[in-house]
Amino acid sequence: MTYADIQKKLLEYNCDPKTQAIREYYNKKSFLEIMSKARSETTHSAFLAWLLKGEGFTSKEDAPLMRFLDVLVKNSNKIDSPVNEASIKTAILSRTLEYTDVRTFPEQTIKDISEIPSRDRLDIYLTASFIKSINDKKHLRIVIENKIFSDEIKADLGGKRKTGMDDLTKVKNLDSTNINIEKYKTLNQTQRYYTAVEEHPKDKKYRDEAITIFVFLTPSNTRPTDEHFIPVSYQDLMDYVLEPLLGDINLDNSTKIYLQEYVNALSVPSISEFDNEMTVLAVSKKESKKLKDFWGDYKDIIKEAANSNKEKSNISSETLVLQKFYEKNQPLFIAIYHILKDEDQDVKNILKPFTTRDYTKYTLKYKGIIIGENLGKRATVLAAAKFIIKNGLTYRLELPKEDYGRVFYYKKDEFKELYNDGKISKDVHDNRYSEIEGTEYVVCNQWGIGNWYWVEEVLLQDSGFELISE
Repeated sequence: MTYADIQKKLLEYNCDPKTQAIREYYNKKSFLEIMSKARSETTHSAFLAWLLKGEGFTSKEDAPLMRFLDVLVKNSNKIDSPVNEASIKTAILSRTLEYTDVRTFPEQTIKDISEIPSRDRLDIYLTASFIKSINDKKHLRIVIENKIFSDEIKADLGGKRKTGMDDLTKVKNLDSTNINIEKYKTLNQTQRYYTAVEEHPKDKKYRDEAITIFVFLTPSNTRPTDEHFIPVSYQDLMDYVLEPLLGDINLDNSTKIYLQEYVNALSVPSISEFDNEMTVLAVSKKESKKLKDFWGDYKDIIKEAANSNKEKSNISSETLVLQKFYEKNQPLFIAIYHILKDEDQDVKNILKPFTTRDYTKYTLKYKGIIIGENLGKRATVLAAAKFIIKNGLTYRLELPKEDYGRVFYYKKDEFKELYNDGKISKDVHDNRYSEIEGTEYVVCNQWGIGNWYWVEEVLLQDSGFELISE
């Protein structure tokens, strides 16, 4: 395109009322984004636990739980799940399933509901009672493992990963329960959860009188290792639960606001503080149509803008305006990528996911002495912590106490206490910490654009350390 062509197309873009509306939607922050929780697994689990409980919804037949069961029926093909039993599937689809006393428990500790003495936590644990028994079953249980960015935790046969098991000497009557603890430790995460919840329930009524459904919730319908878990995507939630619920004319205003804000949080691109990638979790049918129409109208100028980013030197006026245009509208283009990457080759090749991952390497010095060279961010933090501890320095590198989520390094006992008190989130706690060669310290592995500047400020402030980027 010539500069005149670019100018004409951008003026058309700026004056288009549809463009103004869609640009405003994708450039604004959802409430969860404002709270820095838009991509927090624990936050999403807490909201979904509230939603499935069904408070504020008048119709049992179209309540969130019933609509969620629709998703499980849809996705349960070839899965070893009770949802596939004809009588249960019929009751769900015909809306003759009647239940009461729905209870949801986010972050449910396994040892509280199972004979397995594990401190692992289920992201969402739901129980309910059937008003009329189905196949002599009186109760319903649903276990949801929620993974937004992290993968399923695999068994660590080398024994390096903590098992999450209590001291077995404190567990009474273990032999009578026929639990093979050593075998349990070799299972992957979803396999452990199925074994603990289904095969060894603490409440005996759930052994013989309950239908238990296991769900693996991810952004991309990922299959877990355990064959009993039904894979569900956030797009499934959008299509079959959230959008239909928003269409309920009997919804009270406050519930509708909660739902709409959550839909916004899923569809507006947001950066994870741990993964550092801007992502969309799901898009509504209404927004999907808008995005497809928008791409059809402005495909040429967007392609030109995306390609302009390859130019790094001798930037012309037309290249500069295209680069600024592309940078400004990044969230909108990420949303287009999310819905069209599998349908349009141009989208797949050009609108690649935006990332804030920083691969800068550093040289770390202490009073002029080189401690390490060519270090990534995690290696820099680990090298600094090791140097301080090994040399007995009194200088403590801790980030501000008002944000325990971003830990530089901490004594293990203190760290555990903060986690138990709820001051460190599960996301942070589970994000792979490294012990420092037999000491009692842990060091955070994840440092992104949103928190690295804290490290630089604390590390360089009256400490004797020097950090040089390469």
